[in-house]
Amino acid sequence: MPHVAGPLEIEHWIDNVAYIVDDGKQTVLHLGDGMLSTENINKIKHRGEKFDLVVLPYWYVMVDRAPPLLDQFMATIKPKKVALIHLPVARLEHLKDQVNSLSYQNIIVPAPGENISM
Repeated sequence: MPHVAGPLEIEHWIDNVAYIVDDGKQTVLHLGDGMLSTENINKIKHRGEKFDLVVLPYWYVMVDRAPPLLDQFMATIKPKKVALIHLPVARLEHLKDQVNSLSYQNIIVPAPGENISM
């Protein structure tokens, strides 16, 4: 997966590794800084896993940047929960407002140090 350096700035010289962790009870997909694209979404879909939690960089929920990719990802992968990472702590309330403006009820914007249960 190509690496995304920040809000949708692609760095083609870095490959990112996405991790799937399955403990036999729950399955987590950690995208790290991986780039969401139709091609990558389809690769994940073809693996056939059902994800209890997806760890996703926050910039994919920015209302002014990536809703079509987010919509495609959510409709195709259908995660039970999505936890956002690389959070802009100084703008956390703004990010929560952006997430609340979306139609998804399963996206979590954790506070620094907050535990997330699945």
